[in-house]
Amino acid sequence: MGIQLDWQIESERAKQRATEDPNAKRYRRRQRRNLLLGMAVLACLLGGVLGGIIWRLRAVDNQVRQNLLDTVDVEITAIKVGNLSNYMQVKRSASEDWLQNQRDLFDEYQELKQAGLLELTGKVVSITIDEPRGRVVLEEKISGVPYRVVWFYWLYEDNVNGQAGWRRVPPDVEFWGDEKTIDKGSLKVTYHELDRRMAEALANQVDGWWDEACTLLICAAGQAQLTIEIAPETLPGPEWDLYEEWKVRLPSPLLVGRARNDVPFTPETEAMLAQLLAEKLVTYSRDNFIPNPYSDAAWLQREVVAWLGGEFTSNPADGSRFFTTFTTAFGASAPGQMLNNLRPDSPFSDLQAVTGSVALQDLGLERLNSFYWNDYFQWRLELEKKTLEDQNQPACYQLYDETPNATAAANARCVSYDPNQITPVVNGTVITSDPDGNLFAYVDALSNPNDTSQREQIIFRWVGSTWKRMN
Repeated sequence: MGIQLDWQIESERAKQRATEDPNAKRYRRRQRRNLLLGMAVLACLLGGVLGGIIWRLRAVDNQVRQNLLDTVDVEITAIKVGNLSNYMQVKRSASEDWLQNQRDLFDEYQELKQAGLLELTGKVVSITIDEPRGRVVLEEKISGVPYRVVWFYWLYEDNVNGQAGWRRVPPDVEFWGDEKTIDKGSLKVTYHELDRRMAEALANQVDGWWDEACTLLICAAGQAQLTIEIAPETLPGPEWDLYEEWKVRLPSPLLVGRARNDVPFTPETEAMLAQLLAEKLVTYSRDNFIPNPYSDAAWLQREVVAWLGGEFTSNPADGSRFFTTFTTAFGASAPGQMLNNLRPDSPFSDLQAVTGSVALQDLGLERLNSFYWNDYFQWRLELEKKTLEDQNQPACYQLYDETPNATAAANARCVSYDPNQITPVVNGTVITSDPDGNLFAYVDALSNPNDTSQREQIIFRWVGSTWKRMN
């Protein structure tokens, strides 16, 4: 046996490769190309079928969407031309109350239209379909102010009395959109997608109220997180939750009517929310302090609430006109300081706690007349009527001075309650003094608010610690 060297073995292998049939190689390549081509053709066919299905689905969706928009257009056109029959034709509900509500709404539209106040723009702000449910948000203008309204629909398949297709139905609170949260640390706002714009505007406006309350009133309040829930529920306005202490519930404005499109969080809602929070904070700061309802303390506490609410909104008209003028003289901390020193029967003189220990009667006429007194004396006149409603004659007599004229006036007014009695409306107040240093408040009032010619002057005198009526 001979010995084969490595170069001899490699030479034989090369010869074997060189002798492979070229046709077989071409056949394998052709088979490979055919396989790839077949796969490409199959992919194109599948893609075409899938594309056709998607196109068809989109076409169906577009048709469903267009049918809904056509239904909306029928309603808008019916309102514009004043055709109640066509307007009600696209309504469907088992609730006769809701159907009657729609008739009343149609009448309201017609009154606004006749007054030249209504502009139905027909602009669709958004449309959402989750068959068989549909939701359309529309814009309309009243007195030039843009509003949003939301209309709900149901796609009926049955043709009962010609009622197949999209039909307007009562608001669907389960179709208000996904629930979301805005968390700003001391403030958390929860809402559904339909109320997103209101929630964002509210969060931006209310954020910081807690810190402001800490500065003006009580720092302990800043440790609690406030939760505001915008809910698609029929509520009279902002109200505290029954189960969570620091949670406020707000009704969605779209549930019961129109929502401002230019101002999602309206000044009216802001003022109501501010007063609600201010009342809670004032009560919280004094550990549920309850003043005597017939004392000055009741009015002073009420005015602190109004003042704090006005500070939240930065609108003095929402707050206390008395404390707005009072803080100009004694600083923004004065109402909170006064509140902390308030007792259930505190008279007006307890304000001395924040006037640098200067008695009220010693502040001088110029400073006294810089305060806004009208609201206080209006409250005193209304309090007089309340004592009679409550059959509390002693409390009524306490409101009067002890001079003969004042006693005679009290005897005439504090004996019996007249439900038809009209409380005068205070129109102006001037503080004066006599040579002996006695303070008097001359209150100009309308005896009958409906008749500006019927005026009277009511006089109060500063007696010891509060104002007493003299006539």
